[in-house]
Amino acid sequence: MVSYFAKLAALAAVIAPVFAAPAHIKIRNADAKDVIEGSYIVVYNEDITAAKMSSHVASISSILSKRDGYGIGATYNMEKFKGYQIQADEASIAKIANKPEV
Repeated sequence: MVSYFAKLAALAAVIAPVFAAPAHIKIRNADAKDVIEGSYIVVYNEDITAAKMSSHVASISSILSKRDGYGIGATYNMEKFKGYQIQADEASIAKIANKPEV
């Protein structure tokens, strides 16, 4: 028979993700001076493909289309740096930060 402790541990393992804290937004240089509120630079992982970048931009554009005044600005596609500048609210940037390609 399974012990009470084992049952409790199994239950905790199943329920814990439901109450987990939201993912930490990966913001570097949060103490920078002269920043533009709501403006971010999103950096892709180094192994990103052109197809995945296109898919990502389409997904983000869909999210931002429901919000006035937000959108993707400059894009960067250099050998060691790929990403884009974005005007977004905190909820949108949190969704973006949780995507595996960034």
